[in-house]
Amino acid sequence: MNIPNKTLDAEELLHLALNATQLNKPDDAIVYLKQAIDLEPGNAQSHYLLGAVHAQIGLFERAIQDMTEATRLSPDLDAASFQLGMLHISSGNLDKAINVWEPLDKLSQDHPLYLFKTGMIHLAKDEFNESLKCLNKGILNNTVEESLNNDMRKILTQVQQALNEQGQSSINSQQMNEQSSNSSHILLSGYEDNEKDDNK
Repeated sequence: MNIPNKTLDAEELLHLALNATQLNKPDDAIVYLKQAIDLEPGNAQSHYLLGAVHAQIGLFERAIQDMTEATRLSPDLDAASFQLGMLHISSGNLDKAINVWEPLDKLSQDHPLYLFKTGMIHLAKDEFNESLKCLNKGILNNTVEESLNNDMRKILTQVQQALNEQGQSSINSQQMNEQSSNSSHILLSGYEDNEKDDNK
């Protein structure tokens, strides 16, 4: 990697970071993003993507800090709110997830992110049938980001298993952490989807 020089602006660094994530070079992406944030500390997109990369390499506490800053800087950044809630719920912090998901309540009840977050809340409360309905509908309505749907399908498999084993314990935080570790690219998927929307 060539360390970017001072002639690169924050937007260029952000796009270089995104390209690095697509090439599976999280170390390069982190360097680019930290330089972008040094140039523009108030850029929510840079904090969002840094959180995505930190989650990708398993630094979930840092990812939560980054996503929290992104949502503070841009409360209307719906994808960041959703991803931050996913990080909290994967850590067993349902109350924090519900709190950061509040901005998503302004979305249509047919919006995929609204349905996904509602399905995850039902799942955390062992309301498996309700979770199944919401997640399935969210997947059906999400025609933009297939990789996000794939991650939701993995969670659906857990919900279905829980329904088949109704007498046993619910999906616990350890299982959710495993899901988050195995599917951390959900964060990057969400970022890329959000960037596409911004460029329309």
